[in-house]
Amino acid sequence: LYFACWYFVAGFPVDAYISGHVYLQMIFYEFLYTSIGQAIAAYAPNEYFAAIMNPIVIGAGMISFCGVVVPYSQMQPFWRYWIYYLDPFTYLVGGLLTEVLWDVKIECNANEYTTFNAPPGQTCGEYMADFLANNAGYLLDSNATACSFCEYSSGADYAKTFNLNERYYGWRDVSAP
Repeated sequence: LYFACWYFVAGFPVDAYISGHVYLQMIFYEFLYTSIGQAIAAYAPNEYFAAIMNPIVIGAGMISFCGVVVPYSQMQPFWRYWIYYLDPFTYLVGGLLTEVLWDVKIECNANEYTTFNAPPGQTCGEYMADFLANNAGYLLDSNATACSFCEYSSGADYAKTFNLNERYYGWRDVSAP
C-alpha cells in the first residue's frame, strides 16, 4: 500500500519491469535499514542514545557518502575509492534511480539553458562540435550564433553524474548489498 501511494502518485513509469524493480529495491532496503536500526538499538546503552545514534549513522553517515549530497566526481579520493563503495545507500540510489531515469528525454525550459555567443564567423554547432562529441547535452539551434545549451539530453546523462554509467547498474545495485 505504501509503495502504491508514493510511486504511482508521483507519476513514475508503470511498466512492470521498472515499477517491480523499484518495489524489489524498496523491500530489500527496508530490511537493511531496519536491521541497522536494530543493531544500533541492541548495542546502545539506553533508548536515548539509540534514538540519537540512528539518525546520525543512517542520515549523516550513510547518506553523506552515497553520491547524492556530493556527486561522485567531486568527492575526495579518500571517500570516493572506498567509503562510497562500502555505503549501502550508494546501491539504493543506483537501484532506484537508474530504471526510473534512464530513458527519460530531457527538454530544458527557456530559463534552464546556458546562453552565450559563438565566436564571429562560426555557428553554435561549429563552435560546440568538439565539446558535444565528448559531453552530454544539446544545442537549441546549432545554426544560430546566439547559443542556448542544455546540459542534459536524457535521464542517462543525469544518472551518470551519480556514477551510474550503464543501465544495468540498476540491477547490479539491487543485488549488491
